[in-house]
Amino acid sequence: MLRDEHIPVIVGLGEALDRPDNIGSAKSPADLIVEAIRTADEDADGGWLSQVDRIDVAKCVSWGYRDLAGTICDRLDITPATQVNGPGSGERPTIELFEAMAAVAKGEIRSAIICGGEAQWSVDQARRAAIDLPWPQADWSTVKRRDPKATLHPVAYKYGLLDPVHVYPLFQVATGAHWGQTPDQSRREAAEITAQLSTVAARNPHAWFGSPVADVEAIGMQSPENRMVAWPYLKRMVARPSVNLASAVLVTSLARARRRGIAQDRLVYCRASVCAQEPRQYVARDRYAGCASQEAVLQEAAAITDGQWDAVELYSCFPIVPLLARRLLGLPGTLPPSVTGGLPFFGAPMNNYMGHAIVAMTYRIRKGEKVGLLYGQGGFMTKHHALVLGSSPTPDFPLMRNVQEKGEALRRPVPCLIDEYRGSAVIETFTVIHDRNGQPALGVIVALTCDGSRLFAHVGAGQQDDLACLERPDVSPVGRAGNVYVDESGMNRWSFD
Repeated sequence: MLRDEHIPVIVGLGEALDRPDNIGSAKSPADLIVEAIRTADEDADGGWLSQVDRIDVAKCVSWGYRDLAGTICDRLDITPATQVNGPGSGERPTIELFEAMAAVAKGEIRSAIICGGEAQWSVDQARRAAIDLPWPQADWSTVKRRDPKATLHPVAYKYGLLDPVHVYPLFQVATGAHWGQTPDQSRREAAEITAQLSTVAARNPHAWFGSPVADVEAIGMQSPENRMVAWPYLKRMVARPSVNLASAVLVTSLARARRRGIAQDRLVYCRASVCAQEPRQYVARDRYAGCASQEAVLQEAAAITDGQWDAVELYSCFPIVPLLARRLLGLPGTLPPSVTGGLPFFGAPMNNYMGHAIVAMTYRIRKGEKVGLLYGQGGFMTKHHALVLGSSPTPDFPLMRNVQEKGEALRRPVPCLIDEYRGSAVIETFTVIHDRNGQPALGVIVALTCDGSRLFAHVGAGQQDDLACLERPDVSPVGRAGNVYVDESGMNRWSFD
């Protein structure tokens, strides 16, 4: 049994939101993070910042800071021994929270801050208005924007599936077909779970897009305000990163919290932590209908806690992620998939959404919930982390359970990826990328040959009949045969003729 000095607890919560009337007075990401940290300190009755030995800051992409953690510490006049500028990934805030709590449990630190923030909305507005923001000079070299040629498989680059909004539809299409759904039924379910996010966001005072509530029809029906982005996803279904938001969480030991007189019902504990990841290249996945690492992580988290959660946060950058998670966990459709509001409606402050989810879940536990599941993911459904928080501690602080081997055991053989191909093949999955006016611009097919090899192929904007076959609402073309040929540029082309 751990002594109180080695039981880590969450004691302080803070969030910041900035909707400036005048873009010239907009708060920078550092401003917002400092505000959130001060709020977290006040939430824990103040006076904690001088005891902070560690600060973890989520990677900021809306403004270039040479050392954001150092900038924040200077602003707060604190000198923690450990100052971490975290790598970019959606699951990082929960991992950083776990690592900070583990450091408290080991007696390595007294207190820690886990924080992050973005001001992308203000940056976007200033760019449109050709206004220079009155913030410190940005060093954009520190914002290592992903170079598709350097980070993605050449086949992914060749066929133009570079961004998450174009890749996640592959999983949605394949999974819907695997579940026996028509495209209309699959999109309806995606709209229903997204509408649940909207309802939660409407109750969250820090949600950027929270009001008014968007119902299933408003989310699932195509309109000028809700254009098709990449089949089958409409604009209101996907993460929206243009926000000004920050969060902060203050962690310390139970002994220190008690010495400061913080009430027991305000303390939140770590109950379990589980992680695994998929192969980095999404073209090398064993399948698109499901995800072995997600399955392994959520099965393990459910086994640890007997699947007894009062509230959950299922990462929601795109509907397929919470849809898969909900089925894997056997959760009822009536249980909201988020305590925060989801990336489409709370907003998507890039790498720090789960920082806000930690705050929202902690508030829920303070209000009487016993156990909550935070499930985050990063990359192209690549990195998976489940963190379980509760109103009481475990006998011993939990170790991070890496279930990579379990994930590998669940993974099927990966199809051999081939480049140029001529002949018959069947559709494994696909998407159709639409232009800014919502019109189909390019279809991208993932297909399997008769020997089980995988290939990518294009369907051009001029192939109206083929694109119409791909976007039929009543029948999924997954499993349908077609012909592949190689054009003069060396690109595979698909046709149903």
